[in-house]
Amino acid sequence: MEENNEKIKTGLIHGSFDMLETRDVDAINLAKEECKTLVVGVYSDEMYERLKGKKPEIPFKDRKILAEYVKGVDYVIEIDDQDDLYKEENKNKLREALKKEIEEKKKREEEKNIKKKYKVGYIQGTFDMFHRGHLNLFINALKECETIIVGVNSDEFVQRRKHKVPVVPCDKRMIVADAIKGVKEVHSMNTMDKLEIAELYDFDVICLGDDLKGKEGYDENLETKLKEKGIDIIYFPYTKEVSSTALRKQLGLDANGNKIQSGEEK
Repeated sequence: MEENNEKIKTGLIHGSFDMLETRDVDAINLAKEECKTLVVGVYSDEMYERLKGKKPEIPFKDRKILAEYVKGVDYVIEIDDQDDLYKEENKNKLREALKKEIEEKKKREEEKNIKKKYKVGYIQGTFDMFHRGHLNLFINALKECETIIVGVNSDEFVQRRKHKVPVVPCDKRMIVADAIKGVKEVHSMNTMDKLEIAELYDFDVICLGDDLKGKEGYDENLETKLKEKGIDIIYFPYTKEVSSTALRKQLGLDANGNKIQSGEEK
């Protein structure tokens, strides 16, 4: 790292990023206060396996995208050897990786600058143990909207609907949701009634996963009712490849977030 006046010119923090936690958000915010440019190093699948003794549930490419979407992160590079972090003779690998990432990010930003159809979108979910599957909904919404409002289901609401306790408390899930680039506001929610929510917040479109269609309680006339209020609905493909349930299993947690004791059924 190099110093420039009061702030460090470029800083690097690193981790696995198989999910996004408040401690990750806090670390990024603290580092960004000290650094003009913040680089996040995400462990490669091979390094992850060497460090943790098991393959990652989520591959590097998805963990990289998760880190890229956190507010305050400027660039994300791959870390495949711990020695690159601490040995001066190996740091050229990191510099070359950063140079390549800067060039590729310019191209991605040009693609993002296409005019969006909607000004403000609304998405809602529990977003427990925030992972790439959750991020996909944010990314898809931001392809259509300039900014988004996020409704995070409260702990009590999750317990009533799903009969289980979130691993991560609502206040922390809200912090994580608010840390994603493009998020305008975050609110704790105790209802799924989209007409009621439309009275509370100002948005142009509601973005939903297509897995909600046909579920019990789904209102087939919802689109017509919202259209009368000037609000559209967009359905995006549900991400099946990764889930909070799979992450719970990987971390050895039961449905209520408690550590499973040795010998218990997982």
